[in-house]
Amino acid sequence: MRRSAKYCNGGTIRPEREGRYYDVRRLVLLSILGQLLSGCASRAPKQQPFAHRYSPEELSADVATLRRALEEGHAGLYRWRDKPMVDSIFAALADSARVPMAALEFWRVVARALTGLRDGHIAVFPGSAVTTEVYRTRVLPMMVYVDGERLFVRRNLTGDDAVAEGGEIVRINGMPGPEFLTECLRYIPADADIRIRGLRRLAREFELTCAPAFGLPTQYALVVRSATGNVDSAVVAAVSWVERRRRLRARAPADTLALASGELRFFHGDSVAVLAVRSFSKREKYDPAKFIKASFNQLRARNICRLVIDLRGNTGGSDAPAGLLFRQIARDTFTYYRERVLNKNRYGFLKGTGDWLLNYAIPFYSKRKLPDGRYRLSLAMDKPMAPAEGSFTGSVTLLLDGDSFSTSSEFGSVFRFYERGAIVGEESPTPAIGGSGATVGFLLPNTGLDIGMPLVSITMPLLPSTPPSRGVAPDKRVTRNVRQVITGEDPALELAARCSDAARQ
Repeated sequence: MRRSAKYCNGGTIRPEREGRYYDVRRLVLLSILGQLLSGCASRAPKQQPFAHRYSPEELSADVATLRRALEEGHAGLYRWRDKPMVDSIFAALADSARVPMAALEFWRVVARALTGLRDGHIAVFPGSAVTTEVYRTRVLPMMVYVDGERLFVRRNLTGDDAVAEGGEIVRINGMPGPEFLTECLRYIPADADIRIRGLRRLAREFELTCAPAFGLPTQYALVVRSATGNVDSAVVAAVSWVERRRRLRARAPADTLALASGELRFFHGDSVAVLAVRSFSKREKYDPAKFIKASFNQLRARNICRLVIDLRGNTGGSDAPAGLLFRQIARDTFTYYRERVLNKNRYGFLKGTGDWLLNYAIPFYSKRKLPDGRYRLSLAMDKPMAPAEGSFTGSVTLLLDGDSFSTSSEFGSVFRFYERGAIVGEESPTPAIGGSGATVGFLLPNTGLDIGMPLVSITMPLLPSTPPSRGVAPDKRVTRNVRQVITGEDPALELAARCSDAARQ
């Protein structure tokens, strides 16, 4: 269950596949061949048992490594916190490292510190010993859902009928449900003043997101209020991830099926098309750019004039397919990014990590040096872009939710700024003015904490009426309740399809 040190969320800075960039890639491959032969692979820390306590010297060294990397690489480190505040966060973290700690305790203090930076692209995952402990023995045997600030049972896999599906967990291990959620959010990085991303992550990754706040309990004491108002108590023993998966497959096999990364459907007598793009990253047989082009070819062939673009659940990926998607619906020339900034050409902390190749690629990116010594990118999406040939000119409605993170949120910003249509669903989890991107991964050398850190600070075009610390706000807010999630109802999609229908000229 070890999470890879390579992340894909956020606007990537990979060169476009056109023109001279092919030659640049060949140059890069030649320049790094010697490094490959000299063994520049990622160096993993020594594996330690779950209960091992690290010395203050080891912890302090890891804190120093973390601070150096963030100060060197994170171009938006001071975007939501000024330098004195960031310095105070690091100072408090260094103070905490003066006593011996087990990996779980150190994860807790680091996660709390990094959450204070208010950047949802910063991530901290535990080392392999903690992760193994979670998935082998400490998994809650149910699936949960968060609606607003309340925690619900989505699937009861406990075998205890007192745990009602659809019921609200009013107390968990003695703590009221809303207070439990608030405490967990203190350890889940999120952008600016936006809470919804943390709540969505908590529902998907309950054990890993709540462990820094509450440790790894072997059982959960629950008080559950059913939809009819009955209140029951239950003590639920934790299980392994494999066991929960087995129970879920037996109880609700459809819940274990992965949705297609891209899907084109037709509604209302084939008069409304719904284009669901659930990832902007290539995976196995899915290429988002090819899928988007093929989908719009179908729309033209069928003479469709009403379209819903569904980016719900799309947590990001490469920005090039997102730019392509907007070109397909653009009415005029547009600029996707207002500004993207990097701190440096090369990064010392990347040496020995899984992302060390970037040090040989970034120097070739088109960019210009700023007066403060940083670099402003000047790639295709940083310049004016023309609509695609035969671009879609009909009505468009955009669907967003609390998982439309990073690249998906950026698309929402562009969609809103150029007033391409109505937005339905939930506030996007990345600020409308932009956040961070191009996340790289590295391991702290002693404790093995797995850190994800963005290199690029991104600024999007922003309407004056939009609060910069909030996400893209929907024109029509629609959030599913737990009953609708259980039954598979989709009121946001139904409303978006009606909006597209009503927008017909």
